[in-house]
Amino acid sequence: MDQPPGRFPPTLGPAWPAPTPTPPGSWSLFPLSVDRILQLTFSMFRFGWRTFIGISLIVTVPATMLVATAQAAVGDELARAQQAQLDIAFGELPDFGEVFPLRAVLVSYLSIIVLGVVGYIVTAAVVHAAAVTAAGGRASIGGSLRVAARLFWRLVGIALAIFFTIIAVIVIGVLIAAAVGIAFGGGFEPGPAVFGILIVAVATVATVLFVLVRWAFAVQAATLEGASASDSLGRSWRLVSGSGWRVLGYTLLVALLIGLVLLLVGLPINILIGSGLDVVGGRVVFNPVTYFASTLLVALLSASIAPIPTIALTWLYLDLRWRRGEPLPVPVPGAEAGRYPPDA
Repeated sequence: MDQPPGRFPPTLGPAWPAPTPTPPGSWSLFPLSVDRILQLTFSMFRFGWRTFIGISLIVTVPATMLVATAQAAVGDELARAQQAQLDIAFGELPDFGEVFPLRAVLVSYLSIIVLGVVGYIVTAAVVHAAAVTAAGGRASIGGSLRVAARLFWRLVGIALAIFFTIIAVIVIGVLIAAAVGIAFGGGFEPGPAVFGILIVAVATVATVLFVLVRWAFAVQAATLEGASASDSLGRSWRLVSGSGWRVLGYTLLVALLIGLVLLLVGLPINILIGSGLDVVGGRVVFNPVTYFASTLLVALLSASIAPIPTIALTWLYLDLRWRRGEPLPVPVPGAEAGRYPPDA
């Protein structure tokens, strides 16, 4: 079963089980187990690493440095806030009116929104590149970014819907926890109040995870199926139905692997270079040089491995489609002819 040059996946070796008979428009690789998804993910990343990393670097690094510039403008406020925390730790009460970093808080929230939208754009472009590669084609950085750019407002809609839903769940959880605490007398001593608050906290976290898992494939649906923002969320919700634990387990596994890499490489960067908040003469000061240097290095590292979890989720998305008897969303040998990506 030799593959022509440039095709993906590479020739199946002895480690792969015999192909499973599939209907027209499906691949013989399916169904996928966790080890096969990981093998395909890292194989695809090695195969097209220039494209995947290029997509991530071109978008993520400039956006990160733009955000870093905005945050550097309020660096002194962050330093005063950090100093206030140290003073409190040593039993001194600072003047909270002077140290509360209002501008820094606003800049931080705006930064989260900007980087969140940028992250969705990168995700959509990587999903497109992964699907093209999986179908045996050659994805390009520019082509995948153009597809993501055409989906900009859909991606913004998906991001805002998920963000505000999570915020709403957390706010409701906090309100319920406060009501439980008041109903049982409050206080932090062991008793019904603390037990009830813990139950509400666990339920809130579980609800957040449930929503995130159900909407895990919204970007894939928007990118590969041409669905609107609301339809993408609904499509992902239905696709994950009955496979929630599997999706959660795979997502946590990949996140753990990537998190370990970031920790092992990113932590030494912060230790050796610093975060930009240095202690000089017993006072916290903002150092823009170390701040920009560490931010740039961490951004380069994060952007280089960010495509990996997206590729893994795209394989899982395709596997869930296969298990439901659906054809692949991209033209492949033997599948029905059609444009890719779908018309916007």
